[in-house]
Amino acid sequence: MSYRELFSEHEARERSAVMHDTWGHLAPTARVRHKGFIVFAKTCYRQEVVIESEFSGLNDSPWYYDALHDYISEKLNTRDEGIYRFDGDVYMCLNGKFKFSGKTNKIHLIGSAGECHANNRQ
Repeated sequence: MSYRELFSEHEARERSAVMHDTWGHLAPTARVRHKGFIVFAKTCYRQEVVIESEFSGLNDSPWYYDALHDYISEKLNTRDEGIYRFDGDVYMCLNGKFKFSGKTNKIHLIGSAGECHANNRQ
């Protein structure tokens, strides 16, 4: 067993305790649905960017931040670069995992502003 593995469980518990002590007042309530949207993009350099997100009654928190970025990473894994919009709702399960339920559509830009010059790289 490596030195890192020896303390990983303790560090995870400690990190969780610090998060709750610091941002616990922002923690979402389990099984409460929040309706809203996310606008996000996958750049021509394969970066994943949240442009805007708003869900009624859901505070920004470390838990939401992690869930949001996990969700867009999963959504963009097999998609082309572009700008996308998710409309639907999100809620936190009793186990602390977030569930996003809704529809994601690509936003089509008009004109050359949406074209990526990096597409020509070899």
